[in-house]
Amino acid sequence: MARSSFRPTLKAPERPAGGLRILALAAIALALVPASGLAMTGDRLDRSRLVSTFSERFTALDLYDAAKNPRGRWKTSYDFGWPANASSRTLDGEYEVYSDKAYNGVDPFRLLKTGLAIIAAKDAAPSDPRNGGKAYTSGLLTTSASFSQRYGYFEMQASLPAVPGAWPAFWLNAPFDPKVTTAQHNGEIDVMEFLGGDPSRIYCSLHWPDGRGGYPFSTDQVLVSDETRPHAYGVLWTADAIVWYVDGVEVNRRPNPGLHTPMIMLLNLAAGGWNNNVPPPSAPSMRMLVYRVDAYRIR
Repeated sequence: MARSSFRPTLKAPERPAGGLRILALAAIALALVPASGLAMTGDRLDRSRLVSTFSERFTALDLYDAAKNPRGRWKTSYDFGWPANASSRTLDGEYEVYSDKAYNGVDPFRLLKTGLAIIAAKDAAPSDPRNGGKAYTSGLLTTSASFSQRYGYFEMQASLPAVPGAWPAFWLNAPFDPKVTTAQHNGEIDVMEFLGGDPSRIYCSLHWPDGRGGYPFSTDQVLVSDETRPHAYGVLWTADAIVWYVDGVEVNRRPNPGLHTPMIMLLNLAAGGWNNNVPPPSAPSMRMLVYRVDAYRIR
């Protein structure tokens, strides 16, 4: 996720003239083939060469616990600032602390028949030091303890909250070393970022080390209609290209700028933190509904 702790301070991205729009398959005349050679029909992803390496349908929530469940699939904190505390459960400029029932008694996760709801709610105990003085409690899930992969296709199907201040995301990041207390800039692919105050577009972003101590950032905006309804947000990552998809249709692509380190998957619902996305005092609770998360390798 494009976040201040993982990148230099950014100016608000400019809105491209006209933007990019998800187009119906019949409207695409040319077949597009990523540099990896993965065949596509028109602008639609060819899934016939994808082999599943990770699948989550949220019939249960298998949370990592170093003592009680070290094989847990999902961790609810970042790995920097180890051991897990408020410093590893939020980032500079954000309004939430990522919670779980074992950490601070707040459970932001709800298992539903259709998937998993992640809820950002007003902090009922702002004086609790575990909450770091944040205005909201919310949820983060990462596969840092269970899964990482170099290259492949990664996808989340979700419904997003069109609430001012909401900042949900699905992203890939090079794993952190828990023995290192500062964020490591090893690379990041933002499959999808969404600002609830502007519910007409998503952001497709890259962060990469330039080999000289810098950490460049670039983002493209993609127009998507009604993100409050289920959409599948995916990215195809190869040695040569990064290609973004919505509902299996290509919406954006860029050459790979140097991202070759295995990455973990993260999904979260932040509040505020980027592009003047500040939750107003009257903002209601925010809810991100995640139906599935998948990863594939390319055969």
